[in-house]
Amino acid sequence: MSDTEKKIKKSEPKKKPVRILVLAASVFLVIAVVQNIAVNGLPFTGGGASEMFFSETGKGVSFDYDSAAQFYSYNSGNYFFCTKDGMKYYSSGGTLRWQHAYNLTRPYMVTNGGTVAVGDETKAKHIYVFGPNGFIYDRSFDEPVLFFSVNEAGYLSVVRQIDRGYDVQIHSGRGIEPFRRYFYDANIYPYMAAASEDGRYAAIVYLDLQSHFVTRIDFHMKRESDSWGTHDGLFGGERFDNQLITCVRFMSGNKVLIFTDTQIICFTPGDGHTLERSWDVQLHNKIDKLDFYGHSRFAYVTGDKFLNDDDADEPGTVKIFNMDGSMTGSFAVGRRCTSLSMGLDSVIAGADRSYYAFNARGNFLWEYNATQDTNMLIFLENTDTVLLSAGNGAVVLKRTK
Repeated sequence: MSDTEKKIKKSEPKKKPVRILVLAASVFLVIAVVQNIAVNGLPFTGGGASEMFFSETGKGVSFDYDSAAQFYSYNSGNYFFCTKDGMKYYSSGGTLRWQHAYNLTRPYMVTNGGTVAVGDETKAKHIYVFGPNGFIYDRSFDEPVLFFSVNEAGYLSVVRQIDRGYDVQIHSGRGIEPFRRYFYDANIYPYMAAASEDGRYAAIVYLDLQSHFVTRIDFHMKRESDSWGTHDGLFGGERFDNQLITCVRFMSGNKVLIFTDTQIICFTPGDGHTLERSWDVQLHNKIDKLDFYGHSRFAYVTGDKFLNDDDADEPGTVKIFNMDGSMTGSFAVGRRCTSLSMGLDSVIAGADRSYYAFNARGNFLWEYNATQDTNMLIFLENTDTVLLSAGNGAVVLKRTK
């Protein structure tokens, strides 16, 4: 029963006049119509509802089943098309903007705003960085890369296993010597790193198993010119006992988001080499899926409930946050989600063949049900244009009356 229905029911006297009964029936009828519109994706117009459908435009690309095809778009009618043989950039109208060949065994693509990086999924030794205008730079490594990430400014962060330990590197692609930190201590295992958009800060995440299970994150001044008064550029850090950091991401204003298995925390570097804890959100479910909209928002899908947590949501609930730590919207898919993507300040949540689109306030946009198994669905030039990947091809769909 909806909140409106509860309020009506609560306010009804035991003996209702006929006029009140008619009014209540009218209210229930309106609620039923609105709920039907939300479920079936019928837009409400002043003159009534007219159904809208997704139809194929005839534009798209084909690929081999074993090509490990992946797609990505950010606030654009163009999209990245990544396979093990190279990267291509297409318009929604089917025009090939540019292409760059490489040879990878199993490509893994990471994204941030309009920038992507691709390397092999395991033990990468060559990583390529691209932007909307094409190839930016690449880096080769003698030792296998265990983790890599990229920011929108093109800074590439990598964690490598080396002789007697590990190292963390951050490359800019500008001919500047990369930022480096080495880890030779036993039971210290770095496994994640990120760089701020302005290239000033670096965050390194590592496991500290010297006594018991601890995850640590250290914050460094990346530029030597900023490091005065610090110990080798290190100016802050945080310790998480019996928690695992699952993601770290720099956002607008150099704010950094830290996701653990039990909470989300936002830190802001301050003046004088300080680090301020801006806000935190306690989790009541595991996070099943997580995605970001540029540097301004993020969304996640709830997974299993924490044991004996009365505040937990049903699995398959999408929550959308801004960088003030406020939840701007949420919606329940009603079942576990298999995909999540953000674009155009909106969200698409997928549950097998069914996809649900909402804006950042959690308002319903549309529902799409595929007739075959799919790989992904992402926004292109607007929220009524999407790219659907399935089988051995991807096609551009447009929503029209």
